[in-house]
Formats: sequence, C-alpha cells, structure tokens
Amino acid sequence: MDIKTAAQRLHGMEYRDERPYEDVFKEMKDAGLVAVTGASDDLVEFYGAIRDERDIGETLLADGAILESSCPEGEDCPYFRKFAKSAIVLEARFGEMAEPDAPTWTFTIPVEHETFDVMEEGEIFSRGIVFRTSDIP
Repeated sequence: MDIKTAAQRLHGMEYRDERPYEDVFKEMKDAGLVAVTGASDDLVEFYGAIRDERDIGETLLADGAILESSCPEGEDCPYFRKFAKSAIVLEARFGEMAEPDAPTWTFTIPVEHETFDVMEEGEIFSRGIVFRTSDIP
C-alpha cells in the first residue's frame, strides 16, 4: 500500500466511526504508513504504523516515530532539545487556528503526504494526512 491508496481508502471516513477502517489501518501499519486526523477540539489521532493520541499544536517526529523525552526534566532536558532541533514538526490546527474556509482540523508536515477528508454529518470535519514513517529521519 502507498500513501495515495491509503488516503483514497480513508477519504469519506465518518468522524467517531473508525471501526470499518481497522483493516486499512492494519495494512497501513504493515506498510509503514501513518494517518493523522483530529478528534474533538484538542486531540490529534495517529493510526497505522504509529498509534497514539496527542494534544493540539506541534508534534515532533524523529526516526519514524513520535519524539518523546525520557529525561526527568521532560522537554526542558538539554539532550531532548538537541534531538528536537533535527525533528520533523507535524502541526495540527483547529478551528480559528486553521485557514479561513478550511475544515475544522488541518495538518501540515514537511514530508510527502496525501490528504483525505473525515466527515461529520455531511460536512468535512478534518482534512487528515497520510505519510510514510520512512520519510521521518
């Protein structure tokens, strides 16, 4: 599976009803692909090769995964800050943080990706993205 195929298969997914897509997420995991979409007004959901939830804003990615500090100082740790400088930043925007006339949730990431729409009651709720973990150095 590639990012384009994954995005096409996820396009039109209904918000809060991910169950019909569990097979797609498994195939994505096996192919090293990640789908990102928004939930509620403050959660970023990761599916596929990364399965996680994060707060709105920036998520740091490195070595094909979410970058987290294991230092007691958390993100203030000098070792973490060193790695964070070279990390890829995924930015999640919600509501007024997004562009005018954009879906409620939008995402930016500086690697090749495809987009898909998550629907809620016939309206676009989130414009999700699909990317490859192999593109995250």
